[in-house]
Amino acid sequence: MSSDGAYERFTPEAVRAMADAEPGTWSQLRADVEGWLLHLIQEGGLEELRRGVKQLNDSGFGFREESATEAQLTFTAPLPGAESTIRIMGSSTPALVSADVSIGPPGPGRS
Repeated sequence: MSSDGAYERFTPEAVRAMADAEPGTWSQLRADVEGWLLHLIQEGGLEELRRGVKQLNDSGFGFREESATEAQLTFTAPLPGAESTIRIMGSSTPALVSADVSIGPPGPGRS
């Protein structure tokens, strides 16, 4: 699987369909996209993660930067057509590089 394949399949519709299905059924798409995001961070740090999230926004998501530190970025977006929020977290330190994608209830003040 190429990293572009994960990016191209990670659309709001695909995530919503998988999130609405039986729990855990979107795990392969999640793993693929987390791998793509991890590759971006390894190649260019958190700035490259920002570029990747911009690509996702160009495909229909509405991610906004929720928090940022020198070592970690968090982006959130409402999942269109669902009462859920999708969150992307990436971190890069000398000891650890990670990427995580999760779906949960809307945060405070969001609907």
